[in-house]
Amino acid sequence: MIKTKLLVAGAAIVSLGLGATTAQAATDTAQAEARILSPVAVTKVLDLNFGTIVPGATADVVTLDFASAVTCGSLTCVGTPQTAEFTVEGTAGEQVTVDAIGTITLTRSGGGASMTADLAPNVPYGATAWALPAASNTVLVGGDLNVGANQQAGVYIGSFDLTVNYN
Repeated sequence: MIKTKLLVAGAAIVSLGLGATTAQAATDTAQAEARILSPVAVTKVLDLNFGTIVPGATADVVTLDFASAVTCGSLTCVGTPQTAEFTVEGTAGEQVTVDAIGTITLTRSGGGASMTADLAPNVPYGATAWALPAASNTVLVGGDLNVGANQQAGVYIGSFDLTVNYN
C-alpha cells in the first residue's frame, strides 16, 4: 500500500512538471512620427472691381474674367476692371480645398438698390482638392455681375471671403 501511494504521488509530481510550460515573451519596436505643415495663410492683394457700368433698359450680365477683361453684353463698360487677387501660402505639394464663393450681394452706398454677383476662384474649388504648386501662390477671383434694367446710379459694395483648408 505504501508502495502504491508512493507511485501515485510520484506520478502526480511528474505530471505537474510535464504540464508546466515556461512563458514566452516577444518584443518589437514601433516608431512614432508627426509631420508639421506650414499654416495656410490667405492674404488679399487686390479688391475685385467690375469697373464703371452704364445700365440699359434691359437687365444684363457683366462678366469679369481672370485676366481682368470684361464682357458687357448690351451694357456700356468703361474704367479699369480688376479681378480680386489673393496670396495663398502653405506647404508646397500639399492638398488643399478652396471653398466656392458663390453669390454675393452688392448694396448701393446710401441704400435703395442692390445687385448680385456670382463669383469663383481660378483654382479647383469645392470638393476638389488642389495641390499647392509652391509655398506662395496667387488665386484670382472673377465672376458675373447681374445688372438690373435701369439700375440706380451709385457705388455698390459687397464683400466675400476666400477660404482655404488643408485636406
